[in-house]
Amino acid sequence: VLEQELLVITNRFKADSTKTGKEALLREYADNEDFKQYLKYILDPMYTYGIQDKKIKKFLGQYVGKGRGAVGIFGMFEYLVSHPTGNDQTVGLVARFIDSFEGDDEIQTFLLESFTKKMKLGITAKTVNKVYGKGFITNFEIMLATKYEDESHKVKGEFYLTEKYDGQRCAIIKNTDGIKAFSRAGERILGLVDIE
Repeated sequence: VLEQELLVITNRFKADSTKTGKEALLREYADNEDFKQYLKYILDPMYTYGIQDKKIKKFLGQYVGKGRGAVGIFGMFEYLVSHPTGNDQTVGLVARFIDSFEGDDEIQTFLLESFTKKMKLGITAKTVNKVYGKGFITNFEIMLATKYEDESHKVKGEFYLTEKYDGQRCAIIKNTDGIKAFSRAGERILGLVDIE
């Protein structure tokens, strides 16, 4: 079962507290495409799911014995990528998936931490990119602003400008997937339909 395999691998990362040990583990799993995809799901800031563990916990236990259907962990991640609403229906589906592993508290915790992006492996996107290559995990960084008047002498050619509105800094990215808004931390900002 993929979920069990990923749990074993993540436990190995948690057990090793050294940076060199974690890099060695990344190299060891360099040919494991499932693990590499899992890392993208939990570390890449462009994958946003809109759910929190507190809300999922309200639903857990309601679906025991109802099965998980044909979907696996990656199917669940893909559903969350395309439905990052955090609404009750989405959270209920996640809870049902987690409940289907009834009696295995360790894997249920693993799934909860994975879907809420709270999995702590002791590695960053920077470390993963060092081993797997630049850009494997999106490095989402937005510079803090300074006053244009103070820095105008440095501006040559094209530049990008972001506006701070009511305390929220926002980056809007247009690419082949459409237009999406993100906070400085890479969290997806929904509801800016008019601006998008």
